Amino acid sequence: METQKYTNRNIRDFVRQLVDPKARETPSFAFCSVTLVDKVNKTIDCEAINEDKTEFVNVMLSTEANDSFSIYPAVDSTVLIMFTSFLKMVILIEEVESLVCDIDKNHFEMDKDKFLINNNDTIIELDKNGDMTLNDGSKDGLVVVADLVTKLNNLENAINSLITSCQSVIVTLAPSGVFPLASFFVSNTPIAPLTQKVDLENTKIKHGI
Repeated sequence: METQKYTNRNIRDFVRQLVDPKARETPSFAFCSVTLVDKVNKTIDCEAINEDKTEFVNVMLSTEANDSFSIYPAVDSTVLIMFTSFLKMVILIEEVESLVCDIDKNHFEMDKDKFLINNNDTIIELDKNGDMTLNDGSKDGLVVVADLVTKLNNLENAINSLITSCQSVIVTLAPSGVFPLASFFVSNTPIAPLTQKVDLENTKIKHGI
């Protein structure tokens, strides 16, 4: 069956017929069960929930196939459609399978498995388990800054303590004499200042548990 193409003229003529009492075509309505969802053309096929089981094909999900916002019903769910001799359109959806929104270069989509935002430069995906991935995830997980600062400070303090201790050690040589280790550490000064949270934290991205 040839796919019916809808244009702005179709929509304009449809609205005119609805509001013009002289040329009005009364629309009909039907509750239907969704049999197929076409996300490329943004249409569905469905079957009326009645004794005749009337089949409707290429029912529009929005007024234009390139509409920036689309809600896709789940297969086998119920929708309410409105139709005339030249237009078929979904007006109510019982169960949403997914939704997609495109505004300029920003893309947003959501279904039962994921929540995704993509603006071409950055991709953020949140899955059904609550795990978030930025871009391709190849850099592994974000660090907990407070814990990292504590570990670095512990390491820095240990190194500082070692430097101070070694600078005062004098090694006894055999058979006689001494050698001060300070000569090895004269150029090593304690780490100061110690690492601070502000040195590591990107305040534009915050996370927690």
